[in-house]
Amino acid sequence: GPCVSGTVGNSAAVAAASALGATESGSNRVTFSLAGPGPGLSVAAALVPAGPIAGDTVTYRVVVTNTGTDTVTALSVADTVPAVVIGVTTDQPFGFSAPVVTDAPPTGTRYEWSAAGLTMSPGASLTFTLTGQFSSGCAGTSLSVTWYVGANCACGSVAGAQAVAGGPVAAPAPVLLLGIARAPASPGEGQGVT
Repeated sequence: GPCVSGTVGNSAAVAAASALGATESGSNRVTFSLAGPGPGLSVAAALVPAGPIAGDTVTYRVVVTNTGTDTVTALSVADTVPAVVIGVTTDQPFGFSAPVVTDAPPTGTRYEWSAAGLTMSPGASLTFTLTGQFSSGCAGTSLSVTWYVGANCACGSVAGAQAVAGGPVAAPAPVLLLGIARAPASPGEGQGVT
């Protein structure tokens, strides 16, 4: 079958006799390894921009690559976006429907894609994105997410592949506004000003 692997061996023996009665014999054994196809995934994630401030549009992006030697036939990808990211839109590769969206209190909202009947060849990559607005956050607010990926192929499966994107928000730069007022607005000569 397509998932066969192991060691293959073959032996050959020969014997011969001459007209003068001498006999000769010999043998030889040859072995080699047969590596069948196997599953493998790499997962790379990023938050763009890397250091957002409140009001910025942020995009979480994950790229899943088939690093195995077998074709991936089913894939699931999941991520939970922090509650401080609002108005989230998604983008997924051909063959995937919009994600299933569920509340994940108190952390945020979970997005989960899955597809069967795929033909993700070795070396192929798929990109998933979540884009929203970073509504607000104090120093230390986390925009960190962990993407979880699993896959099936004819010769096995991969579960628990993951990647992390984002991190804590830095403290916003302090803003100081100064205003100057004088009274009266147009002082006369010798008049006091406050």
